[in-house]
Amino acid sequence: MAKEQTRYIFSMGELKRKDNSIAFKNEKGTVYLPIEDTKEIYCMNILPQGNQTIFSKV
Repeated sequence: MAKEQTRYIFSMGELKRKDNSIAFKNEKGTVYLPIEDTKEIYCMNILPQGNQTIFSKV
């Protein structure tokens, strides 16, 4: 198992869940962050409304 990492997002974009990854999409393209090795995500910019549903506690 890979070591869990803290991820930082500094640019504006959109977060969506895609299979077992979180897809971050902006004007430069799409980056997939694997859920199983992500400990936490810090968004340093404003995300479009509706993205908070990805982060709801289960």
